[in-house]
Amino acid sequence: MAESDRRVEWVLGSALCMLLGARSARAAGGEVNVARGMAQQGQGLKGQLDIDGGGTTGNSELWQLKAGLSLAYEAPPHSALLSLSAAYAEHEGTALAEQLGSHGHYRYRLLENLALEAYVNSSHDKFAGLDIQFSAGPDVVLLFEVDALRVDVGLGYMWQYERYGRVTGPLAGEHDLAHRAQLYVFLKYDLAENLELIEHAFYLPRLDSPGPRDYMFISASSLSIQLNPWLSYQNSFNVSFDTPPPVNTKALNTELTAGLALKF
Repeated sequence: MAESDRRVEWVLGSALCMLLGARSARAAGGEVNVARGMAQQGQGLKGQLDIDGGGTTGNSELWQLKAGLSLAYEAPPHSALLSLSAAYAEHEGTALAEQLGSHGHYRYRLLENLALEAYVNSSHDKFAGLDIQFSAGPDVVLLFEVDALRVDVGLGYMWQYERYGRVTGPLAGEHDLAHRAQLYVFLKYDLAENLELIEHAFYLPRLDSPGPRDYMFISASSLSIQLNPWLSYQNSFNVSFDTPPPVNTKALNTELTAGLALKF
């Protein structure tokens, strides 16, 4: 069997394992949508519209629909990205997850392998117990590209504001302001001519709280199969871990969806 065939089979097998192992339906919010926007290459204005759906059975039966729009513009040494996302999920006819998110960032490339960027995020997530979450900050980014592999490594600061909703019980209506470090890795790998793997992972330790126990981890993965120059089928698997989590919410959440993406 050719090496490329074995590689494709391994990736598809891994995607199937992620499908069988997904247990709950809320994780990284719009991060996978942001990653898809960052993956688009070429100068000028580019866009992508995503429609995804997913569900779980067994201990919980939860169905969700997600939509996302990303717009990217590149005119070296400048690049900018705007991403919007929304999600809705039900369990036995009751709305559990209502999500709205937006993300924007601007990047200025200083050298071939070095860039500076600034970003801003906002989200509303009923399932996570957040009326609103807002964050912003700067990053220094190292850029690497070898053949079909692209890697961005960002290190910076995050200012984060959270206001809690009803699901968080006694903390409803209260808020929290945090200062965090941000380390992220963005990876894009063209496994075959029409097969693309994207990984966007974040580690966010809190800086203004003593001890190592207050941190967040987010991973957004996407496997895309190009059907034609404009349309692709994609599976996404997201994981988020937030400790300590808001009251009455779980620290670990996972999400698995499948859908279509239209590039323009």
